[in-house]
Amino acid sequence: AITVTAAGEASTVATGSSLQMTAEAAPADASQKSVTWSVENGTGSATINASGLLTPVSAGTVTVKATATDGTGVVGTKVITITVPVNAITVTAAGEASTVATGSSLQMTAEA
Repeated sequence: AITVTAAGEASTVATGSSLQMTAEAAPADASQKSVTWSVENGTGSATINASGLLTPVSAGTVTVKATATDGTGVVGTKVITITVPVNAITVTAAGEASTVATGSSLQMTAEA
């Protein structure tokens, strides 16, 4: 069996950053523990290099796969969610109002 984990036990990563993946092969005394990394794009997309560094491309989910190189075909997987960080929030008053009388209310909206 192969157990795939992410740095800090993360299950999410934001676009513009990266996430180091690791694979642990069992049994502990297996003679060949190396793996080949790949990514199966789902609603999101990402790339992964030979050392397991995952780089997000677009938001959604991807499945990271570690395949044993010993010819057994054993595969470990982990689903990672890719998010887009919010860079700004715009707050607007209804009717473009900039003042409100004491005792009155004003509807506000916020948009990321």
